[in-house]
Amino acid sequence: MRAMKLPAATVRNLLLIHWHGADAALDWLTVDGSGRLGRSAHEHAPPAAILAAAASIVVLVPSEPVTLLLAELPARTLAQARLAAPFAVEEHLAAAVDALHFAVAPMARGHWWVAALAPAQLKEWIDDLRGRGIEPDRLLPDVMAVPANESGASVLVDGDRALIRIGQQQAFASDAELAPTLLAAAGIAEAQVVRIVADSGQSPLSKLAAGLGQCSELNLLSKTFAPRHRGRAVRGQWRRLGILAAACLLLAVVYLKLDELRLSQRLAALNGAMEQVYRQRFPDAKQVPNPLAQMRSALAAASGSGVISGTGLDLLTRTAPLLAAQTQVSLQAVEYRAGALVLDLKAPTIEAVDAIRESLASITQLVATLENVDRDGNGVRGRIRLGRKA
Repeated sequence: MRAMKLPAATVRNLLLIHWHGADAALDWLTVDGSGRLGRSAHEHAPPAAILAAAASIVVLVPSEPVTLLLAELPARTLAQARLAAPFAVEEHLAAAVDALHFAVAPMARGHWWVAALAPAQLKEWIDDLRGRGIEPDRLLPDVMAVPANESGASVLVDGDRALIRIGQQQAFASDAELAPTLLAAAGIAEAQVVRIVADSGQSPLSKLAAGLGQCSELNLLSKTFAPRHRGRAVRGQWRRLGILAAACLLLAVVYLKLDELRLSQRLAALNGAMEQVYRQRFPDAKQVPNPLAQMRSALAAASGSGVISGTGLDLLTRTAPLLAAQTQVSLQAVEYRAGALVLDLKAPTIEAVDAIRESLASITQLVATLENVDRDGNGVRGRIRLGRKA
């Protein structure tokens, strides 16, 4: 048997459920992405896999407890229509408007479908569905899914119930035996009635699925009964992961900025040390805009050969890369006297100072001597003397 394909307007990738009563078996069927009817069953609840795979879950509920009216409302938006609806249909309702739940949906220009029902009834449906593991996206009176007949009426008989649509203006449910009387009272001749009959022994749900694409956007799940999104838990997890990722990115940026600040401070300390060496070597200098370049130029001119190896600047230049790379050891002061460079360092331990001494000796090929080490707060201060081999 070839699968039935629904009209193009029908909602796709959905699970359509017909609710018949508290704890009563449900009728359900699936509609795939191409509009074809898929699996169907009559049971307490669809399997968990079916529920999880559905992009949308639409539940048809009995229309008898719902008053459906077509009203002309001075509204341009859904929010405005919700405010205006209770007062526009108040005279047609048996109960006070403040005791009812209202849902609205646009029909034609200026006209809106208005559904009114007791909140307790709506809560009963929702609680029963959730007890079966069903979280609906849309709750719709089943008569609204009956395919409309623009030139007359459509009647779908489901057991002793009749679901009646008169054009696009009226929709209601009644006893099947009363349907002819009600149609005649509405001025509908027998020739104007389209009777929709389900296949023998089958649920009328497939017929209702065909009319689903023609019905309005009405959804009883509105305001305080708005649907819970079935992906809320997953979205919450992704939101937390997003926040964590953003926090990690922020920490990385802060670390880079702090590292940039640390390196800038180290560079400033080295420039200060070079300026100090320069002023010791050339005490008559008034300004030192670039201590390294000034020192190289002045020493080269003083030597007459341009060779400045072995000077304080040369020693400082050779030690600077190693000192700049340190994260736990900081340069506090530097002196150049008697052909030797003396570095005043602050480190967390004596071992760290000695490690710097060994590295300096290895890299610079100079004699590195640890002159003294003193406690300084939570760390130590050590002086390393660098000089040429005798």
